[in-house]
Parts: sequence; structure tokens; C-alpha cells
Amino acid sequence: MQNKYKSLIVYTLLAGIVVAGFFFRLQGILDNHSFWSDEAFVAGLGRNILLGKMTFFQATKILNYQPLNILLTVASLKLFGFTEFATRFPIVLFGTLGIIASFLLARKLSDSYGGLLAAFLYAFSQLNLANHTQAKPHSILQTLLIFDLYLITILDASKKKSYIHCGIIVLSLLSTLFHILGFIIWLPYITYLVTTQRKNLLQFNYQKAGVSLVVLLLFLLTFYFTSGLDRLKQLIGPGGIHIIVAKNNITYLREILWKNYSFITLPSIFGLMISFKKNKAVAISIMSWVLVLLYLWTFRAFHNLRYLLPFFGLLFVFFGVFWSEIAKRVFNKSTLSVCFFVAVIIFAGGYKITRFPQKFYNPNQDFYGDVQIANYKLMYGFIKNKYPDISRIGVFNDAWDAQYWYLSEKASDVYFLNPLSKPYSNNVDGHMVYGTLKDFLHEKEKFKKGILIVEDWDSLLPDDIKSYAKSNLTREFRTDSIPQAKNDPWPLEVYSWETK
Repeated sequence: MQNKYKSLIVYTLLAGIVVAGFFFRLQGILDNHSFWSDEAFVAGLGRNILLGKMTFFQATKILNYQPLNILLTVASLKLFGFTEFATRFPIVLFGTLGIIASFLLARKLSDSYGGLLAAFLYAFSQLNLANHTQAKPHSILQTLLIFDLYLITILDASKKKSYIHCGIIVLSLLSTLFHILGFIIWLPYITYLVTTQRKNLLQFNYQKAGVSLVVLLLFLLTFYFTSGLDRLKQLIGPGGIHIIVAKNNITYLREILWKNYSFITLPSIFGLMISFKKNKAVAISIMSWVLVLLYLWTFRAFHNLRYLLPFFGLLFVFFGVFWSEIAKRVFNKSTLSVCFFVAVIIFAGGYKITRFPQKFYNPNQDFYGDVQIANYKLMYGFIKNKYPDISRIGVFNDAWDAQYWYLSEKASDVYFLNPLSKPYSNNVDGHMVYGTLKDFLHEKEKFKKGILIVEDWDSLLPDDIKSYAKSNLTREFRTDSIPQAKNDPWPLEVYSWETK
């Protein structure tokens, strides 16, 4: 009877966290605030597929490293219409599912109360809320990873191991197809098999060999379909030392994990150490993924925080594991009281936690300038109203992403990017991309009337072209920020010229 009472408390609290977490996320997308560039481009591809302007396979050739994300966007746009809400809603759902996943994994590694604490952090983390309300697939990877690790933890004890193996393989395939970063989600599973089945792996078995062959073929097909070889070449880059270290983002890593999140990071490390003693194979599997991701983020790729999102999901899980184990060992097994007290302290402090639902969760709260949350929606709305004959005038821009959604009537005639070694034709609309003021002046002469879109920050548009526009062209429009984040300005300007 007492166990039933405890279970009722646990699942009632979990249901409350899940419902509240969903509401917080839903609230953050209801006002259809402006896309930033990456969101807009995927939405534009999805809309063009539904309008018959391109096929799904044509879209995946343009954005070949996240085919399932395009497909999911198409489905949501078909269901809800061509809005920002429709594009973001699937991410809200996956983010909510992640709350359940974090509970399951933390409960398996500790107990139900540790699971509740992990679910609480996962649900109301400002970092999670900011990313779970953007139309980007990294939140999906976060959820799939945690479900994948949960299946690995129950693999040995399960009586239906074949189903668990299939589940892990399916989750790994889905992760890979949602984003190229999902390839490394295969690593914990492979590491776990090598760690626990070393002897069996060396013994030949026709059934196992057949299954392994099927899995290998699925992996290779997925790798090919997502242009994995091209991505691998980009990742490896030039020879020499750059194969190992192409960038140095250690400062950024220290900033985020120590300065901003040390109160989560340190307990999580100890939580992983405790798990290592309880289940060595699982802990080693998780560590293999963590080390590879941190290496890629620190030394190979950009330091955008969204690429670390799956890692933060694990930090929240092991935070719950740590406090659950501390309660058992230090506070005489008062696990519920300790975990509840920790949650209350975090909620009351409000640091890195969102206590009330908001219309917008700023993704730049932890890293200044991580996401360009400019008001493209307002700017392109102005352009449409100001220039109803937009197809007859020249449009110059630095990138096509936001314009692809908000100004579908007209692609830029020319693009200007910095740095650029030599001009090239882009793979979206085939128009030329240049990099110098000389090129700008030459292309400008081809149009009697035109506009230049200026992202007035350290953007892709060459600075000398910005300076020329400010001194010699007519400024028609300027907006400093989206209404939901006035303290985080990303100014946009529109300049015009007309030859009489």
C-alpha cells in the first residue's frame, strides 16, 4: 500500500512537470515571432515542397544533412498552415517528450525522486526552453539520445532483448537522419556492445552476422543519403595538425560549463562517477559519447551552444542522479525531501531556470550573440509593402536564409559574403556570390533601381559595402530588435538606389 502511495505521488508530480513543461514551451511560440535565418530556410524548403515548387529529394540536395527535419517541417506546415508556429510546434513536442526521457533515465540510474529532479531541470531550464522553441533539430537529438541511453540501461535486464536492440538502432537511425550530428549517437551502443559482449562478438553466428550486416547496410545507406562523406571531409579539413585541432573553443567551453553552469556541472560529474561504480558498461558508453561530442565542439566545429544541447540533457539527468544518491548516503534515505528541497532552492533562485511562462526565451542568455534574433519578419514585410514591383528591381543581400521564407516572391539577384576567396554560384537559386566592394559597384550598375539589405552587426556582409551604403545610398528602413527581446538588438537596415 505504501509503494502504491509513493508511486501515486511520483507520477502525479511527473504529470504536473510534463504538462507545465509543455505549456511553457507552447507559450513561447504562440505569437509567431520572427524566424532567425536557420529556422526560416528549413521552413521555406518545407513550404516549397507543399506548393509543388520542388520535390523532397531536391530539397534534401540543398540541405542534405537533415532530411527528416525537412520532412517533419513539411508535415507540420501541411497540418497547421504556413506559419512560424507550425514550423516550431514539432520541436515543442519533442522537447516535452524529453522531460519523460530524462525522468526514465535518471530513475533507472538512481530512483524515482532523482528522476523527478532531472525532469524538473529539463522542463524549466532556460537553455532548454530557448532551444525547444526554435525550429532546429538539436532538441530532437537531445530527446532521442536520452531515450537511446535509457534503452541501453535496460538492455541486460530485459527479457525481450531483440526488441530493445531494434529500438536502439531505430533511434540511432532517426538521429542520423534528423541531423548529421546524430551520427555519434551510434557510439554509446557500439561501445556498450564492445564492453559487454567482447567474447560473443568474436564468436561467429549466422543469425548475428545477418543482423550485423543489415545494421551495417542501414548505417551506410543513411550515411550516403545524408552526404556523410562530404561532411566527414569538411570535418577532417586540411592535413597536418589541423586534422586534430582546427579550432580552440576551450575558453567558450569553460565559460559555459564553469562560469554559467558550474552548479549543474559539478554535481553531474559526481553523478556520473557514482553511476560508473553501479554500472560500469553504461557509464563507459555515455562517456564515449560525451568525450567525442566535447572534442568536436571544442576543436573541430563552431562554438554555437545548440550543438551542446544533447550534452546538457545528460547534465540534467546526472544532476538528479547525484542528489538522489546523496540523499540515500548522507541524509538517511530521505530522497524525496532532499530532491524536493533542491528543486525549491533552484526555482526560488531563478538562476538558469524559468519560473513563469514567457512569449520568448532568449537563446543568447548564456552566450551573447549565439543566435541572430533579428526582426526579419518586420523588415521583409516593409519591403513587400514599399516595393510591390519587387520583381522588377535589384535585390542585394548577404545570405538567402530569411529571405527564402519571408520574401519568396523574389530571390536576391546577387549575394555578398565575407570572407570569400573567389565568386561562385550558390546551390539554392544559382545566383552569384561575391565578396568585394568592387563587385558590388559593378553589379549595382546593372540595375537602375534596387535595394541592399544590411545586417548591421558583425555579419557576413563585407564592412566596406556597409560603409558605402551608409554614405552613398538612401536608408529606407531600420529595425533594432524583435519586440520580445528589445535588450538584445540585432539591427536590420534597407538601403535603396535609383539611377535617373
